[in-house]
Amino acid sequence: ATPLEGRMLGSMATVLLPAQDQLRKKFDTPLVLKAELYDAQRFEVPVIDWAGQWWIRVSCQIYNRSRQYERLADVVWSLCN
Repeated sequence: ATPLEGRMLGSMATVLLPAQDQLRKKFDTPLVLKAELYDAQRFEVPVIDWAGQWWIRVSCQIYNRSRQYERLADVVWSLCN
């Protein structure tokens, strides 16, 4: 949803989650996935069902490091398997 060329990129980005079918098999709703991300990994991120697809909204702040965002991506990929 956030344009890739960056014209609307600020401190927040909305990203389509990969492997929608696999995620939906494991997690009944976006709220269940959100709870899993927090309970298991301590990621506080909204997971949104928009237009029938699940999205994650990442808020980048100065106190976060790039490795934390990389770890979030790794965790999401691992949940898809």
